[in-house]
Amino acid sequence: MVETQTITVQSLAQEMSSAFERKKRDSGTEYVVLKDDSPEWMRDVCMASHGDEMLPDDWRYEFIEDAVDALEGFLKDHEDGDPQEADTYLQEYIYTYQQTGWLHSRVDRYGYCDDALEEFGGQAGSLSEALQRGMWMEQREVFGLVLSALEEEEVRGRSNG
Repeated sequence: MVETQTITVQSLAQEMSSAFERKKRDSGTEYVVLKDDSPEWMRDVCMASHGDEMLPDDWRYEFIEDAVDALEGFLKDHEDGDPQEADTYLQEYIYTYQQTGWLHSRVDRYGYCDDALEEFGGQAGSLSEALQRGMWMEQREVFGLVLSALEEEEVRGRSNG
């Protein structure tokens, strides 16, 4: 008798978390990609997580990896936990070069900073804080898109194995 594994958001996140790798461009900059042999459903999750208005983007891939890592870690620690709460496990980007690199990478990213300032009372203590909050806003957006896409995959019962 063949044993079938129950497909869950946690198992999908765990499988997808191990499917990312870091590569270097000729310029020396690192970026995150799915491994070439990753299943099609993972590519579908990545495309869905870019939203309707964004072409493939290095920071989005970074945030997609963060989201599946957060889901995997949270659901491992809280087996019956609400996956929506896994955003508390998202990586923080505290270094100025990360924050300014994120802002510089797309002309419309300042909008996330504006949204963050509006959501958190209109003021930040520093430019760095405003950028960090903006990055977190985009991370939360990507987290929600990743979670929705994984929940759809869970319903379909798809997995590599």
